[in-house]
Amino acid sequence: VNEQLVLTCMHTLMAREHNRVARGLSAVNPHWDDETLFQESRRIVIAEIQHITYNEFLPIILGKDVMEKFGLMLQKEGYWDGYDSNVNPNIIAAFSAAAFRFGHSLLPTAVERWSKAHKFISSKRLSDLIRRPYDLYRAGVMDEYLMGLMNQVAQAMDDSITQEVTN
Repeated sequence: VNEQLVLTCMHTLMAREHNRVARGLSAVNPHWDDETLFQESRRIVIAEIQHITYNEFLPIILGKDVMEKFGLMLQKEGYWDGYDSNVNPNIIAAFSAAAFRFGHSLLPTAVERWSKAHKFISSKRLSDLIRRPYDLYRAGVMDEYLMGLMNQVAQAMDDSITQEVTN
């Protein structure tokens, strides 16, 4: 979890979202035990992540034509509640070892912190944040890094990876 500070921020954000959902479910289902609350909250957060992935991330990465060609577009209305236990949900090794590594080209040389008012605060070299989550021990700093994710210009997807993670 300490590999990269911004990744730690995202993991923490998802854990907090899980707990927020669990509190809400507990309020409307006081008869549920902890395991039921955990599993139902988990399902909801997974659905949120899938929605973000298919509705926002993949259309940018793959483009609308590819999304439509492979039936990856989300439905505008309703939902599908089917499940096919014969479908293998695993990803092939080639994808995890090579294809999904494209995201490393999106890593910036420096990671920015921004205020809630969208004002730049500071930046740190990415290499200074690898395996060093200590900034997050200070109150409010995680929010500043998350605001940085919203405000910092993303790197172009290409075949180049910053030396901040290669050396």
